[in-house]
Amino acid sequence: MFSEERSLFYFFCVLNGFLAFLQLTEGNAGSTSGTTSKTYFFYHRPAYPRDCKEVFDQCSGKNSSGVFVIKPDGYPYPFEVYCNNSFDSGGWTVLMRRFDGSLLFTRTWADYKKGFGFIGSEFWLGNDKLAYLTNQQKYELRVDVMTSNGTRAFITYSYFRISDEWSNYALSTLGERTCQTPTSCQNNCQESSRCVCPDGFYLKGSDCVTADNCECYSTIVGKVIPVGQSYINNQCSRRCSCSRSGLSCNSYGCDQNARCTSTSDGGRCDCNTGYLPDGSRCRRPKDCDEVESVEGYTGSGLYYIFPSSSQEFRVYCNMSGGRWTVLQRRIPGSSRSFFQSWSSYKRGFGELDEDFWLGNDKIHYLTSQKNYQLRIDITDSSNRHYRAQYNGFRIGNEGSKYRITVLGTYSGNAGYDAMRDHLNQPFTTHDQDNDDWDGSDCRYYYYYYYCYYFYYSLGNCARLHEGAWWYKYRNRVSSPGGCDRSTSLYSTYYSYRYTCCENSNCNNCGSYAHSCTFSNLNGRASGEKGKTIIWHGLTGNDCGIKFTEMKIRPL
Repeated sequence: MFSEERSLFYFFCVLNGFLAFLQLTEGNAGSTSGTTSKTYFFYHRPAYPRDCKEVFDQCSGKNSSGVFVIKPDGYPYPFEVYCNNSFDSGGWTVLMRRFDGSLLFTRTWADYKKGFGFIGSEFWLGNDKLAYLTNQQKYELRVDVMTSNGTRAFITYSYFRISDEWSNYALSTLGERTCQTPTSCQNNCQESSRCVCPDGFYLKGSDCVTADNCECYSTIVGKVIPVGQSYINNQCSRRCSCSRSGLSCNSYGCDQNARCTSTSDGGRCDCNTGYLPDGSRCRRPKDCDEVESVEGYTGSGLYYIFPSSSQEFRVYCNMSGGRWTVLQRRIPGSSRSFFQSWSSYKRGFGELDEDFWLGNDKIHYLTSQKNYQLRIDITDSSNRHYRAQYNGFRIGNEGSKYRITVLGTYSGNAGYDAMRDHLNQPFTTHDQDNDDWDGSDCRYYYYYYYCYYFYYSLGNCARLHEGAWWYKYRNRVSSPGGCDRSTSLYSTYYSYRYTCCENSNCNNCGSYAHSCTFSNLNGRASGEKGKTIIWHGLTGNDCGIKFTEMKIRPL
């Protein structure tokens, strides 16, 4: 025989099949010998049977194993289960099955909550369904296993019950061996087994005692609270908790943004609509990634969020392909000017469901609370779609001039890492010049008058490009393409001053770098080269872009 430790190791290493069943048992919890059938009159029976035992009893001797529909007490709707009637009097509700490894069981909390797989094959029924199912009556659990060499074995537990999601689906009751009398525990139980006492008795050390002799018996609750668990009364005004040092009961109350819900297991604090649980309190979501978890969520659209250290404000949540908080959007055909002042960019402008800038203060609050990734979606005039993604993005506060402090690694199909040049650059608008261009280079040009005339705001990149961005000045063209690499600032500007971009005619100058930026998503929607929406490396560079969207979500 294997020792207990060897048996566990053997079970996990060579297990090839796994089945779990439930069957209703009647009478004393201290007996595992057989089951007692029930006879239901039609008017006593619910519209659906509550488990496979009731399915079997309703059609006793006429049904075989297969898929049936049940509805446990309190569960909002009926659902399918697999009923195994092939052994031990039948009526077993199958909770889980594994036999060929075709289904991945490494899943999320949400998956285990609702269930996954196919009832006729490998599956997990779902923790919500298990909680409702096992709390309506007393059930016996059977686990069947088959090893890789074909050896079969099973074990039964005289009582099986799990709690609800509020208690994290804790395994609240599990019986291994059943003592026939309260005093037989010490003499009859094997050393490696744990005794389970009959109804009305609880195990204390190796003795079965009445409830009022247990350290964690609560007169308020009228039952024993397991170690590590708590009970809240139906009014949510008092909470009792059990630890190894004993029972403690204290005054309790739900968070101001929560409501008390009475359940069969006591009270429960549920967050109000628009709030999500965070420990013992309920709070508003901090970004669109959290919006999906709150009651009232309906998909992409406008929602209120509450970032750390900030007032509540509304954002547009793009839930297509992720839970993105949108920072900026440009749409085709819009006449909205993005050549705005410092104060406008600070507080934000535009319509959140159309084209807009969210606001530098808000972007700072958002990006400072978590580690975010940035995604920029771009569509050109030929309806080609591009994506630039960075696995890190953060900007500073107004004191730092909203400087980009974090910009992660680039990925995507936008061709060029056009944001890289702007890392550690402050934000510049036409009325607050924070770029590093002082305008002194114009004095070297023969056509000084024209230089001054064309650059009426000498030294301000926002005025040069008629936008607002994290500009970094560049004196000379340095990008491969059709333009002369040694072309001066004046002659480069002169060339795209007189090149028409109104109809996306952008191919006559080739690929070039603009004098202050490789990207400028807040430029004009159309107009002269260098003043429109820019993403270097795309066809046309700055004349053919008709749609952009900047958005973030947590890493």
